[in-house]
Amino acid sequence: MCIMKKLSRKKIQKIIKVLYKKISFKKRSSLRVDIAYIVYALAALIFLLAILLFVWFNQSRFITGEKEDYAIDVLVEHLHVNEEESCEIRQVISGICAEKEEDIHKEFVAVVVENHIDALPLSGIQDASIIYEFPVESDIPRLLAIFPVDMDVEKVGPVRSARPYFLDTLYEYGNPMFMHVGGSPESLLRIKDESLFSVNEFFRSWYFWRSKKRYAPHNTYTSSKLWQGAYERYGKEQDLGTITPWKFKTAQPCESECITFIDFDYFYKHEWHYSSNTNRYVREQFRRPYIDDKTEQVFADTIIVQYVETRVLDAVGRLRLDLLGSGKALVFMGGKAVDATWKRDSLRSRTQWLDTFGEEILLNPGKIWIEVVSRTKGGVLYQ
Repeated sequence: MCIMKKLSRKKIQKIIKVLYKKISFKKRSSLRVDIAYIVYALAALIFLLAILLFVWFNQSRFITGEKEDYAIDVLVEHLHVNEEESCEIRQVISGICAEKEEDIHKEFVAVVVENHIDALPLSGIQDASIIYEFPVESDIPRLLAIFPVDMDVEKVGPVRSARPYFLDTLYEYGNPMFMHVGGSPESLLRIKDESLFSVNEFFRSWYFWRSKKRYAPHNTYTSSKLWQGAYERYGKEQDLGTITPWKFKTAQPCESECITFIDFDYFYKHEWHYSSNTNRYVREQFRRPYIDDKTEQVFADTIIVQYVETRVLDAVGRLRLDLLGSGKALVFMGGKAVDATWKRDSLRSRTQWLDTFGEEILLNPGKIWIEVVSRTKGGVLYQ
């Protein structure tokens, strides 16, 4: 150390030059080759370390939850693209890809299912292709669940009574089989006068059963086995009409500026939560997961909010909902919100969902949940 300190910088450079000259040309060439190999080895090592660091960094992000849905979103997007490219035949009302014409489902059954707090958990609604959620008396919600007749569903209910606006909705699906337990005076009169395909528990109770585990009126159920029997018995007598399908296109999972929360301060307090991992919305009601009788949380692929004119008809609180004409709507799919207009020209026409340019909105295939809310009372917030 002491000797090194006494040597100046110039002296050290001079010594190195002398030593370099004394090394033979062959040795110097060999030295250059060795240095080249060392440089290449170092470069390969740095490249390998870079790959390892990249893998570790992305794994740590996934484990810690930071942007945890990135890798899954890419995979989901890839799957959706493949589905879109290969989908030539779609089911009529859900838009889901079908392998052959026989699977598109042209015959449907509509079941009135209540959503009263005393009826929870509900049965079978997760198997429905489309669900309409309507207000009835006191703004308590009631569901109209649309199923393909040939679907296998073990239990659906509790089944409740009909309302006139349920019948207005039936016409969008031709003349489907309509399962209910009685109804308001106006709805029962219309069912008779309009020769609707009604299976009323009051007159055909063998297509329903009353559960001993629930008290009335929250204890009436049906199943696909029962409604298929009813369809086989009475369907041949009916003019089933036709249905105009909506248009569909797979919505890609949201990557940025996503709408992840939809709050309905109307009916019973409930929310929908979007996840880009699944590209679906799951429902909560009364601030807890909204599950069916199989403890599965209810989900939807597309949520539509339809604002309509409503008014109270009598002292009981029965409502009139105007489902013909046009009005404001919101369409939620793929983590995005679309300002829309609904339009329905006649009782036998299908409701259209139009964008701000008047073009029909392409809906995301899968389960569709339509929330029909009052234009003046429907509080819907999203972010």
